Amino acid sequence: IRAFYLARGLGDVYKVHDYAPAEGAAAIFGLDAPAAALTLTYANAVGAEETLTVTVGLPIGDGGRYVALSGDSNIYRMEETSLVQLLTLAETGLK
Repeated sequence: IRAFYLARGLGDVYKVHDYAPAEGAAAIFGLDAPAAALTLTYANAVGAEETLTVTVGLPIGDGGRYVALSGDSNIYRMEETSLVQLLTLAETGLK
């Protein structure tokens, strides 16, 4: 749950209907060969360093993409407009 709220800072993240994905679901949602992955390092409430990885999968067709959050088995939906910069960076690299 904490990963979900941390990711909300990146943009609109909504839970997908599959709260407990079956084995192989990552491939169906394009998360086994992601379009991009972003790992954030942050200080938790007691100042200890933690990380959160947001993995971006396939487009949904309604302006969203499937995303997975490290430490959370759910698969979420995130607005593609919130991911434009991350997807562009993944495609073109740093310049």
